[in-house]
Amino acid sequence: MRNRLSEGGVTIRTATEANIGLAKEIARSGLDLDTEDAADVPEYLWGEEGGTERVRLFALLDKTAVGLAIGSVQGREAFLDLIVVMPEARRQGVGDYLLRAWEKAATERGAKRLKVGENLRAYAWPGVDIRYTPAVCL
Repeated sequence: MRNRLSEGGVTIRTATEANIGLAKEIARSGLDLDTEDAADVPEYLWGEEGGTERVRLFALLDKTAVGLAIGSVQGREAFLDLIVVMPEARRQGVGDYLLRAWEKAATERGAKRLKVGENLRAYAWPGVDIRYTPAVCL
C-alpha cells in the first residue's frame, strides 16, 4: 500500500491485489448487519472489468486499517460500491475523510460524475438495507 494523503490522524492508502485479505477483515467487522456474507463483499467488487478502473482505498488510524472504499471509474462516471468503517473507528471522521479521498481519486482518473451505488456492472447486493442509512448519509 502506498501513502496517498493524510489528515487529522487518518491516512489513506491505495489497496492492491495483495490486500484482499485485509479488505475482507474490515468488511467482516464493519458490515455488522450482514455477518453471514460480509467478508465476501470486497471480493465481489475487487476485480477489474473491461472498461472500468477500480479505485480501492484503505483508511488507517495510527497505522491500523479501519476503513475501506471500493468503486470504479467507467469513462466520465464513477461509482462508489462500498464504503465501510470498523465499529471502533466510527464517529471520528474516518468515513467522511475516506469518502473525500475516494472522490478525489476518482476525479483524478477522469470522472466528472460520482454516484453512490447504481453500478449495474458490479453491485454487492440488490437494494440498500435501511439500517445502513447513516453510512449513505455521510
